[in-house]
Amino acid sequence: MYVEGWNVHRVIRPARLANAVVERLLLRILEGEFPPGTDLPPEAALAAEFAVSRTSLREALKALEEKRVLRIRHGRGTTVRPKAEWNLLDPLVLSVQLEYESSPELVEELG
Repeated sequence: MYVEGWNVHRVIRPARLANAVVERLLLRILEGEFPPGTDLPPEAALAAEFAVSRTSLREALKALEEKRVLRIRHGRGTTVRPKAEWNLLDPLVLSVQLEYESSPELVEELG
């Protein structure tokens, strides 16, 4: 898609691929596929599963680490943190929870 304006040839790209991976991975964590305390599969396996480059996957994992959903330890793997440690007020974490996990327990956790 092209836009009009100062640079006619500038391409508008969809939201970054890593953001889509963050949302999909967070959903899988919330659904219990990766419960707190468990290790995620190796980067190469996750990258293949999500059909993204390892660079995009690492960017997504780093974003989830910043939201305190994951703990990344070099040489030891990536672990899902307990939900009590998550940044529940992070806009993405909150929106995914509200969209996929709206429950009375969620309201209590936020309160």
